Amino acid sequence: MEMDKKVKVLIVDDHEAIRKQYTDTIQGEENFIVIAEAENAQEGYDKITKLKPDIAVIDIDLPPGNNGLELSKVIKKEIPETEIIIMTGYDKDEGYFSEAMDIDVSGYVTKDKIFELITAINTVIEGGNYISPKVHKFLKNRYEKRKTILDDIPGLNTLTEREIDVIKLVSENKPNKEIGEILFIEERTVETHRKNICKKLNLKGRNALLSFAIQNKHLI
Repeated sequence: MEMDKKVKVLIVDDHEAIRKQYTDTIQGEENFIVIAEAENAQEGYDKITKLKPDIAVIDIDLPPGNNGLELSKVIKKEIPETEIIIMTGYDKDEGYFSEAMDIDVSGYVTKDKIFELITAINTVIEGGNYISPKVHKFLKNRYEKRKTILDDIPGLNTLTEREIDVIKLVSENKPNKEIGEILFIEERTVETHRKNICKKLNLKGRNALLSFAIQNKHLI
């Protein structure tokens, strides 16, 4: 197959050995070619914007900090024709997955399942989206566990979205004033939400609410 007809892939990962592993795996396929590699977000941005690959394979955990998602967000905005596949070691972090989906990446693959990368690329090229079965299984189990909790805790399914927002912030031990600033509501409104939550969940006071929020923050 001629080079200009091959699927052009660019790899962004801060570990040289991993980049080589990805490159060897991808170029083992006749219709794929790795056109460049980058070891950090800035280099990745420069090369992607210049070369405009069909697919950018981006590590979620790029130095400094976890800015693989930030790079993906910029690329999706500036070069929407480049599809993005995220490689992640955080297969049990719903937050990272949700952020990636919000960015509208095309693939989300766990780094310990490198053989899935070829499947992901083929799926994306055909117009689909690919989520690692390992991640999918975790999310399915999390959903089922959350549903069980909703069934087991009387009143939980009666909470409003705003009350759930308040519980999440209470779990971070934030005071009413700060919660109000984050949610753009008055401090006394936050206190009203607290009281309503306690009433619905039959919780006796602020400490009981804090304890409940901390124990269930990942499930509501």
